[in-house]
This record gives sequence, structure tokens and C-alpha cells, in this order.
Amino acid sequence: MPEPKTCPRCFGVVDPRASVCPHCKKRLKTSRTTWGCLVLIGLVAIGAVIEQMVNPSRTPTPPTIKTDTQTGQKYVAGPENRPAPAKDVEPLLHVREVLAARGKQIQTVLTRELGAGATLKYETGPGGVKQWVGKKDGLTLEVLPDKGRVLSVIVLFNPPARDWAAALALVGLNPYIQPTANPAAGPLWRGRVFQDIDEVHGFYYMTDGTWRTATSKVQQLSITPDKGAYDRWTREE
Repeated sequence: MPEPKTCPRCFGVVDPRASVCPHCKKRLKTSRTTWGCLVLIGLVAIGAVIEQMVNPSRTPTPPTIKTDTQTGQKYVAGPENRPAPAKDVEPLLHVREVLAARGKQIQTVLTRELGAGATLKYETGPGGVKQWVGKKDGLTLEVLPDKGRVLSVIVLFNPPARDWAAALALVGLNPYIQPTANPAAGPLWRGRVFQDIDEVHGFYYMTDGTWRTATSKVQQLSITPDKGAYDRWTREE
């Protein structure tokens, strides 16, 4: 029979097979179940560390959302022209509503889209062309009607939108659609990549007084729902 041992707390004589001192109730040794749990926890922790070392990029880094200090528009920080999240850009107007208006509805739709505090006039533009011109904070809208429908819409942002994605989102269009043309070649979007829209130009006003196709900041969007009809109207004028 094994020799008795002494409890390290109360120094009482204890059976060597006992796991708890009968005098002071101190645990004398760790049970097999406890050791098993400790070993299992250790193995899981070691496995997690090894996994992180082998695949350090397994956990994606969330995108950094910044706010343009000039426009107040939120965007994803990163390469130029990375689309801004549509949910983070509040449209200034919904251009599809304007394009779909007919006849006397055009004035009604423009008044609604521009909202309170805006001005709206039907006036003579360059070349004697009659058009609707609406203005509100941060935006000027020029709408060309012909034969009861809208032939083109020009939106001027002041201050400019930070990139084309933000400019599209500000007029209620999908900012994730990539341009179909080289910016230096003309319209950035052509061929009905947007439903019921034939062409979209993006421009930026240069300090030398010229308009250039936008590759970064966008000061003007020109939107044409029917390019053929617009070209015929231009020739007739």
C-alpha cells in the first residue's frame, strides 16, 4: 500500500490516492477530465495561431469610408474613380423622372425634383434655344424639351462631384457601371448601358476656360435619352 502523504495546506495526513484533503478540502491533484480540457483548449489556441501565420490575409480588411470635406459626399478611399457606395450618396435629383416627363408634366416633375427653395424658369438659352433652367444649392439643371418630350438634361455640380461615380449617384444613376469609352474619346457611357439613356458625358471645367472630358472631378453631366432624335434636332436648328 502506498505511503500516506501530507496536505501542503493543513499538513494533515492524507491517503496518497485522495484528490481532496479530508481535513481542509484543498484539491491535491488535477483530475484526468480537467487535464483533458486544458490540453484541448491549448491545441485549439495553437491551431488558431498557426492558421493566422499561414493565411494572414484570410480576414478581409474593411474598406475605409471617407467624407469629401468640400462636397460632403462619402466615398471609398483607394484608387482614383473607385465607385462611391450608392447608399452613402444622397441623390440631389432623380434624372430618370425628368427624362420620362412629357408635355406639361415636365414643369411639374422639375418643381418636385428640385424641391423647396429652388428656382425654375423657362428661358432662352444660347443660340435662342428655349429650355427649362432650375437652380438650387449645389446644382444647376438645364432641360431641353422638344415636341412634348425631354431631349437632353445637363446637370452642373457646384462644387464638383469628387469623381464620376459620385456624380452618377447624385443624379440617381447606378455608380457601379464602368465607362464604355476612353474618356479622351468622347462620351463616357454610350449605347444604352443605362436603361432608356443613349449617352452620358462627364466634364470638368478647366482654368483655361475650356471643358474637358472628366477623368477625376466632375462638374457637368450631359445626359441624352435619344441620341438620334437629338442629332436631328441639332441639324434642324
